[in-house]
Amino acid sequence: MTALGHTALVADDPIRVLVVDDEPLARERVSTLVRETEGLELVGEGANGLDALDLITALEPDVVFIDIEMPELDGFGVVAALDVGHVPQVLKGLFGMVHRDATLERA
Repeated sequence: MTALGHTALVADDPIRVLVVDDEPLARERVSTLVRETEGLELVGEGANGLDALDLITALEPDVVFIDIEMPELDGFGVVAALDVGHVPQVLKGLFGMVHRDATLERA
């Protein structure tokens, strides 16, 4: 376990990835890229921020690719709502498939 309480990744273990985007075509494109990338394992997909919260808790991914602008709960809201024990290591840096202007305004 790391100092943050996460299990350390072993070199042979794939990086477990969750993709969340309300736009089906964008979600499918990112999911396809993850599936085609050696060393990555797609563990789930979600269509909104509420899905993201449920899936992060249930699946405990290592990385989450998340859209910032989504209905119901946006990407920033997901990060704010996460229990510290369920925050994927890389999500702390917040990966986003975003509209640059909206991200800069919220950041």
